Amino acid sequence: VARSPQQVVRYSFGGTPLWLKARDKEPGGGDGERCGACGGRRVFEMQLLPTLLTQLQSRLGHLLAEERKREAGGDGGETAEGVRSCMWDLSRVASGEWGTVVVMSCEAD
Repeated sequence: VARSPQQVVRYSFGGTPLWLKARDKEPGGGDGERCGACGGRRVFEMQLLPTLLTQLQSRLGHLLAEERKREAGGDGGETAEGVRSCMWDLSRVASGEWGTVVVMSCEAD
């Protein structure tokens, strides 16, 4: 993360997630966390970092500004409404607090 602070996705099948704080146990090791198809152990595959929200908000802000310019010219009103709706949905997600989303996958997959 230090080499690329704007990254939004870390992929490392079988690797180790970056946690915000120390954890008592790693996910994927318990019997209840086995693959439903083959019973294999689940391992870390990828994670979404909180910078994802910042990047999405920035891009959507630029899109909205572009659509407002088109709207002023009498074109693109439906698209601008769609961008506004998407920004509102994103703001609901962004209003919560999360540090990372970790995706675990079957080690046999």
